[in-house]
Amino acid sequence: MNVPSPRRLQYGYLLEIPIMIMVGGAVVATLFFHLPPVGQKVLVSGMALPLLFCLYYVIVAPGWMADNEHLKPTLRLLAFLLLTAMIGTGVSIFVLGE
Repeated sequence: MNVPSPRRLQYGYLLEIPIMIMVGGAVVATLFFHLPPVGQKVLVSGMALPLLFCLYYVIVAPGWMADNEHLKPTLRLLAFLLLTAMIGTGVSIFVLGE
């Protein structure tokens, strides 16, 4: 029976995450200054959701990892929650600010 190696099974792993972030960043950078202030706030808060999804996928649910010395699930969840709090605070300040 021909079983592929773990490296072959993970070929291209997480490639979609940086692509999604780059496309989202390009959209925000292109549209941000052409929108009225309300549109800017909607754009930034709307882009925060896919960013948080990507961070969750990368940090909390990483799947296979190359080394055996990775963070425990509790620490990964704590790191994600801290990043979520920081991003949420920044977006809230931008949206609720003048």
